[in-house]
Amino acid sequence: TIRAAALGAFKACACRDYAVVNLRLSPSGRPLVLEVRVAGVLEQGESFDMAADAAGLSFNELIEQIVAVARERYRPEAGNQSLPIVHGRADAHPDKGRTSIAG
Repeated sequence: TIRAAALGAFKACACRDYAVVNLRLSPSGRPLVLEVRVAGVLEQGESFDMAADAAGLSFNELIEQIVAVARERYRPEAGNQSLPIVHGRADAHPDKGRTSIAG
């Protein structure tokens, strides 16, 4: 199925949280993976948001699911070390604030 091909490519590329898997169907209907992009645009109205909408998820629900999956991965009870969230310094990047996960 298309879903199985996309999930298989996602797992084969060791993706985490979200990725864009571009597929085409062969003339016989077999799904063919063209590319896996782990840096898809997470913005309302972009392709990832439209795919989530087609799956019945609002943009907010999409973001909540991505965060929930990441949080579960770093949950100390799951045997993983919890990573602290580090807020970027506003004076280091005056044009934009940054938040990242420190490793």
